[in-house]
Amino acid sequence: MGQHPNLVSGLKLFDLVVMVSCFTLAAVLIAPDFDVTTIREFLELRISLGNFVLFGAFVAIWHLLYSAFGLYEDSLRWNGYRKAIDVLKATSIGTCAIVALAVPFEISFIDARFMLIFWTSISITSFCGHLIIRDLLLHHDRKEANLRRVLIVGANTRSVGVAKKMEADPLLSCRLIGFVDDTAVHAQDLEELGYELVAKYDDLADYLGRTAIDEVLICLPIKSRCDDISEVVSICEEQGIAVGILRDLFELNLANSNVRQIGEQTIFMIRPHTIKGANAATKRSLDILMSAALIVVLSPVFVVTALLIKLTSPGPVNFEQERIGLNKKPFRMLKFRTMVVGAERQQAALELLNEAAGPAFKIHSDPRVTSIGKFLRKFSIDELPQLINVFRGEMSLVGPRPLPLRDYAGFSEDWHRRRVSVRPGISGLWQVDCRDHSSFDEWVRLDLEYIDRWSLLLDFQIMLKTIPAILKGSGT
Repeated sequence: MGQHPNLVSGLKLFDLVVMVSCFTLAAVLIAPDFDVTTIREFLELRISLGNFVLFGAFVAIWHLLYSAFGLYEDSLRWNGYRKAIDVLKATSIGTCAIVALAVPFEISFIDARFMLIFWTSISITSFCGHLIIRDLLLHHDRKEANLRRVLIVGANTRSVGVAKKMEADPLLSCRLIGFVDDTAVHAQDLEELGYELVAKYDDLADYLGRTAIDEVLICLPIKSRCDDISEVVSICEEQGIAVGILRDLFELNLANSNVRQIGEQTIFMIRPHTIKGANAATKRSLDILMSAALIVVLSPVFVVTALLIKLTSPGPVNFEQERIGLNKKPFRMLKFRTMVVGAERQQAALELLNEAAGPAFKIHSDPRVTSIGKFLRKFSIDELPQLINVFRGEMSLVGPRPLPLRDYAGFSEDWHRRRVSVRPGISGLWQVDCRDHSSFDEWVRLDLEYIDRWSLLLDFQIMLKTIPAILKGSGT
């Protein structure tokens, strides 16, 4: 578990930005009194197609060198001295490579001064930046709310050893929730060691369905418990939960598999189809930038809407409701209030009028909706405060809609739960493809289709389709 995918992705993006920035800085600083000819030459390097390809080669070489010197390996367990040496090796060879490529292409401004400025600035910035990013992420991960919640299947000497090493290593950023096992004897043994037996094998699907778990580790003997292991993997896959298996339990070559390390034990990770690694980092970066921009641009709409709500209905402007987020972690979702105060308390009395199939609750002519609330809902203006949820990282611009606790508790099929394996969104396939469809299974099917088909292009397509869907006024 030494590798952290978000850290690796963040470092790669950081190194790309630093390389381009230091290259630009060195090119500008070597110009005597900012000589226009030299700066023009640098600008021509960026816009010329041939030189653009050459600059792309610089970037590619830089990435390969950083990878070759292990700057992205064991990214949490850094030795400062060793890391500094590795950075100096990579930047020194990289600077020489840039000069070697510049000579045949007659790029005159890449000279000895350029090399010194570029090498010094990128060496210092890379080393300090790697340490700062690592420490910030570790500080973030060590917060209780950000710890990965881990469940161990199998109570035995090996699994207890894994649990002890997991808890003893803060760099793993894990919180052990408990063990799953059928043998009653183990319950007492675990209790004496300070652990808890939280479920039996037959109860695993139900337990995972109602508990926020990020990863399940299987510590069962392969030969005697093969069927049990297969069933656990199927349950986790169906509910969109990552599952790990001790690598030494297999007689297989798993060199190219996704593995993590806990002490001397190597864990083989089987992850569901979801958005992770560099894709997740890119999606999150776009969420931050676009939500911040939209909040600023739409701020007049926020103010006018708040005034209209205050003038037409007694009560607060905003409505907060606990919803199920990524990996079943609850959060407070924000909306402009469109119902009378105390509307949630009236829902039980309206259950017989529910027009939605499955666990969802929906009434087209809901008597609790205020006069201004009907307009806000029709054009989805009530959803705008969720941009704040997006900026805070609780939601995404695009993803499955977050469900209230009441709806999630009504899930009758385990495959429905895989929709919470990604961050919930303001808009999604269901909103743009069949906004008024009443079938809950169809709703979930589209959510899972989004997860399986995910790409940045799909996100942009959904965002573009959301605009006419809003203007059409098909919200309820």
